[in-house]
Amino acid sequence: MRAETIYNEKTFYFTKFSQGDEKGLEYFYNRLYPSLFYKRRRYIKDDTNAASIVSEAFLRLWLIRNSITDPNHIETFLSDTTIEACKSYYRTSSHNFQRNMLRLDEIENYQEFMAGYDPEQELDPDELYVGPASNYTWVIDRYPGHGFTKAIAQIDAEQASTPTVEGGSTIAAHTEHLRWSIRVALEFFDGKMPSPDWAESWRIREVNDQEWQKLQQDLLSAYEDLRTAIAERKDWTNQQFRQGTLALIPHAAYHLGAIKQLIIATS
Repeated sequence: MRAETIYNEKTFYFTKFSQGDEKGLEYFYNRLYPSLFYKRRRYIKDDTNAASIVSEAFLRLWLIRNSITDPNHIETFLSDTTIEACKSYYRTSSHNFQRNMLRLDEIENYQEFMAGYDPEQELDPDELYVGPASNYTWVIDRYPGHGFTKAIAQIDAEQASTPTVEGGSTIAAHTEHLRWSIRVALEFFDGKMPSPDWAESWRIREVNDQEWQKLQQDLLSAYEDLRTAIAERKDWTNQQFRQGTLALIPHAAYHLGAIKQLIIATS
């Protein structure tokens, strides 16, 4: 009876998952994330990157949900994707590994998963960092339409400091990392050549109420400074500089997806 119950439960939530209902993704995330994180952390012996690997796999899974055929396919996809990512981790430096996370052009026919997109509309970074300016969206759900800062404003310091598994990333950690990455980018806009310490960007894991409010404001302030720097920039001839600036968009998308799953898992 137990096996039959689990089978029926998986089938029920797989249907929701296939229909684009996030409750389906939440079910498989809660069921599979802890064991996947444990296995991949043992593999690479790096808590932060193991959490990133597994979170990215779930984000990829959601993007290609229309091609997933059954619950077993979900488990196979997540297992294969995270194993390949762990192998990639050992083939590259930690910095380059993080830079290579989630390239949409590696997903076959990825535009098929952007239903209803309008080529005349441009992706506004505000959609990812704050929220959409209209009912039209490229990346996030139209409702409730929360970008990163609006999403984290819905939770308190305790939830922001709660990992889903021991040693896993927290919402506070992702928030500080995103704030840190923007500030590093702004140094390049100022003509400096910083040598950022990637590990330093993950140093904050737990926050109290006051620290959580300040961290949220610091992130929003950093983003507003970035928007100003981009608007005032006149010389875009340096290809590496252009690519680095554009990379801030998928980078924010990745962490937005990660914290939304953490919000679901810690609610």
